[in-house]
Amino acid sequence: MSKADRLQRLFHPKSGRTLIVALDHGLTQGPLPGITNLTETVKALLPGKPQGLLLNPGPMRRLLASPPWPTAGPRPALVLRLDYLGWVRQWRPTKNEVRAIISTVEEALELNCEAVILFLVLGTEYEAENVAQVARVAAECHAAGMPLIVEATAWYNGSSKADHTDPRNVTLIARMADELGADLIKTNYTGKPESFHKVVTSVGVPVLALGGSHTDDEEAMIEAARGAIAAGAVGLVYGRNVWQTCHPAATLQALLKVTHES
Repeated sequence: MSKADRLQRLFHPKSGRTLIVALDHGLTQGPLPGITNLTETVKALLPGKPQGLLLNPGPMRRLLASPPWPTAGPRPALVLRLDYLGWVRQWRPTKNEVRAIISTVEEALELNCEAVILFLVLGTEYEAENVAQVARVAAECHAAGMPLIVEATAWYNGSSKADHTDPRNVTLIARMADELGADLIKTNYTGKPESFHKVVTSVGVPVLALGGSHTDDEEAMIEAARGAIAAGAVGLVYGRNVWQTCHPAATLQALLKVTHES
């Protein structure tokens, strides 16, 4: 399968946009409410027909060994997480910025994934190493025909939520991801369509808005998603703001409507 074929499977055929549900939080934050039983979470979300699922290697292998979707029918596109960040725990944050590679492009090919994802974090002690790793994986993906999503953020140790959404930070790290060879960029919504539009137009590849931490203000969350799409994002990658809401299936439907009907 070519890179173009894999990318096509990530997007809705009519709208050309995508909504990927992120389910990779267990590696850093454990069995959070909503993903205590990851298989059951996926089963509950499948009727809503998200375009993709983002998973760590273990759950990805388990789901593919016993698929919760019909074997004869279509399945969501699969995005494999390739790395680990060790300081993003909320209940017991680490003081040191630690990162490790946990999977490979080769494994993604073996699992027939549609894309892989890798962090690029602004302002860490290992920024140069991080840049080199992303560049190396981008070259491997290009050679293998595997789309690379770079999660470009300013989640450095000690950063604030304001740092994460600062348009200067988001624009810089998104452009860095583009320069290193990303096929898609997942990044923080800046809070306003005008400033996020500048992020989108500052790179040469499609941009996806990430959902971030869970919020109880679902109306504001939906409005942020609408703003990101209006600014030119080609889709959303939302996790906790789907499966940690009171009614995940209904929230997923609302986000899908924003994504494809805006």
